[in-house]
Parts: sequence; C-alpha cells; structure tokens
Amino acid sequence: MKMQKRIIFSMICPMLFVGSAFSQNKMVVSCGKIKFEKRVSVKKKMIASKDEDDEGSFWFENMIKRAPDHTSEQFVMEFNPTESYYFFDKKISDNPMRGWGSDEVASKNIVYKDYEKGISKSLKQFFEKDYLLQDSVKKFDWKLTREFRDIAGFECRKAVAIFNDSLYVIAFYTDDILCSSGPESFGGLPGMILGVVMPRLYTTWFATSVDTGCSEKDVINKPMQGNAIKEADLIEKIKDRYGKYKKWYQSLVWNLVI
Repeated sequence: MKMQKRIIFSMICPMLFVGSAFSQNKMVVSCGKIKFEKRVSVKKKMIASKDEDDEGSFWFENMIKRAPDHTSEQFVMEFNPTESYYFFDKKISDNPMRGWGSDEVASKNIVYKDYEKGISKSLKQFFEKDYLLQDSVKKFDWKLTREFRDIAGFECRKAVAIFNDSLYVIAFYTDDILCSSGPESFGGLPGMILGVVMPRLYTTWFATSVDTGCSEKDVINKPMQGNAIKEADLIEKIKDRYGKYKKWYQSLVWNLVI
C-alpha cells in the first residue's frame, strides 16, 4: 500500500511542478509595438452604400465592377500600461489600390489614448486636411463571451458591443497585454484588443505581430498638428458635402466616430 502511494505521489509531483512553472512563465506584456492590418471588403461596402438615385447608374455600376474585392492597409500601435499611440504606416501601405473604397474621412487616423487620465487625441482627415479632435476616451458596453481564438500568438477572448446606437462591434482581446487599448478608438476591455470586426463597415482590424522589445519609460504621447475641431462640427462638414448621399454619408460618419 505504501509502495502504491509512493508511486502515485511520484507521478503527481512532476505534473504539479510543470503546471506551476507554466503559470509562472506566462508572458505578461506591459509595453511594445503592435502591427495591425486593416482590411475593407470594397465591393460589398460600395454595394451597401448605394442610394436609390444610384440604382441603374452606369457610372456607379461600372465603379463596382472595376473595384477590387478587398484593400489592405497597415497600422502600428505603440503602448505602455496606460497609454497607446496608433498610426497609419505609410511606408508599408503604399498601395496602388488605395483609391478604391478608401473614404476621404478618417482613412489614415492617428489616435492617442491615456487611460489613466481618461483622455483621447486623434488626428483625422477630411479633404486632405488634418483635424485634431480632443475628447474623453470612448466607452463601450462590452459583453464577454466564452469564445476564444489565437491572434498573433496570443489567446484572445471574444467580446461584443453596440456602439453609436446601431454599430455592432466584435472584438478579441488578450489579458496577457496589460494596456486596455485597441486599434482606432476601441478599448476598455481587461487587456489589449488584437482583433476587431465591424460587419456594417465591411472592415476588420487584426494584429499581425507584437514586438515586446521596449521600455515602459518610452515616450508614447507624440505631438499632433491639425485644425482643432469638435467631433460634432466635423460631422457637420461631412454632411454639408455628402448629406445628399444618405448611405455613403452615414458610412463616412461611422468611419469618423470609431
């Protein structure tokens, strides 16, 4: 009997040791750089943005036929435990297809978020002008699910939310990265958002790599230069130019508010 106990104990001990070592060696990231790929389903988005006046329009139908199925853009985020700085990577995103479906509003955003102070600064584009928006960090009423998937080597949990009254957002976050940020204005989950799906915008953002070579003391809050404006006033500018195109105008506003 004593021999059996010894055998069982000798089998369990290594298992306990391995489990303890695994939990101790779990990588928790406090700062670094994340590369994101933004993909837009151009044809589907153009079809969904057609107004009644566009029905039967030879010009618009021809545009849809010539458009690529998808476009891809690259963004980078630098982060520490309480701040993030997200920006368009022009060097990688020199895309000859960029003109297709790349909205004139908020297509090359720069977004800074300070979760400790609860503030956000973002640089957004409209007709080749940069507009600087300063506000509080946007809040999302996230609902956690029991679904998981791997993104850029991190196990991520699925969360969903309704934003701006009508936009359904799917996010995947990891609690292995301490900063509660994400691409664009997304954030507020117990870890970094590495994937976002927005069905009504036919757009996704997914991390392709996470670089952890950094120092928490690295400067994140970088200067932004642009015409200071409130979000509501920029929406009015968009309405003045595109208000008659109801569906396309709505799509542009959604691009701005995220």
